Amino acid sequence: MPFAPLHLPAALDVLENLQHRLAGVPQVACLDTAFHSAMPDVSKTYALPANIRALGVERYGFHGLSIESILAQLDFVPERTIVAHLGNGASTTAIYRGKSIDTSMGLTPSGGLMMGTRTGDLDPGVVMFLMRHGFGTVNELEQLFDHGSGLLGVSGITSDVRELMSKRTVDKQADLALRMFSYYVRKSIGGMAAALGGVDLVVFTGGIGEHAAELREEICADLPFLKGVNIRVLPAQEDLQIARITARLTGSGGARLSG
Repeated sequence: MPFAPLHLPAALDVLENLQHRLAGVPQVACLDTAFHSAMPDVSKTYALPANIRALGVERYGFHGLSIESILAQLDFVPERTIVAHLGNGASTTAIYRGKSIDTSMGLTPSGGLMMGTRTGDLDPGVVMFLMRHGFGTVNELEQLFDHGSGLLGVSGITSDVRELMSKRTVDKQADLALRMFSYYVRKSIGGMAAALGGVDLVVFTGGIGEHAAELREEICADLPFLKGVNIRVLPAQEDLQIARITARLTGSGGARLSG
């Protein structure tokens, strides 16, 4: 739970409740981190001492179920693919021959890109600065970094991209928030392309990735190396991917499940 405090407590409550209500019925846990579990050491290891890393501090990555569902929708998975899952939570992932080799989220889903209400990556010095200036508890910092930052924090209005888009021509902070989001994603895609040594396919998914065409255009506009690269928009189908995994593990006819 310390690695994903926004998500795991609620998930574990559901598992425990079902154990009481449906005793004897098998349960399958489908982890968002599993897709990234075989990332190379250079991309999953933080530059920290061994005794700290031994506590389990490493880049785990998330949105794995979304990415698996994207790969399942492709007739052919090219050698070098980048998936940009852009929603209230956002990440980019570099996929080489169907395997994750790097991803923007880290130890928790709070790392990486600027998101709806999350800061994404921060200079550790910011944390120390804030602790010296009144933010003295973990709960205060967690509230700030996970619930009061990102698009909401910069705009001062909302984390809803649709509302920000409608206000950007008259509200400088709304426009700044959107430009920052596009910039963060653009820079991350460039980094993932470098990790892959090039790119054959970029897939946008998630609520923003699927529906905010203007932001997709802004993200791709200043990436000249994407000229000639296949760019697709596909729905994230985590529920279907969970059903596939569950069917496979329980022998319930997973081959019959399709998008």
